Amino acid sequence: MTAAERVTFERLQQENQELRARVDGDIAVFLAAFDAALLQDTQESRAALREATDRLLRAGARTRIELERLEARMPLPPRDVARQSEPAWRQR
Repeated sequence: MTAAERVTFERLQQENQELRARVDGDIAVFLAAFDAALLQDTQESRAALREATDRLLRAGARTRIELERLEARMPLPPRDVARQSEPAWRQR
């Protein structure tokens, strides 16, 4: 590994750790708001859950953006072609 590759790798690790910390926090806030809304259904608990849901959706979007950036820099090998033709979900 060259010095430049090592710096890039270390920077990616730091970014991944920061993203993980943000997502962990957003998940914790969502779960707390969800529990609070279940315990006591009030306008305040619903508003807090709505805000926590928005944060969680943004966390998912940030994660997707970072995945696409990583894919642009270091593409993965093609997936199993036979499995790609299968739908990601099954009808019940």
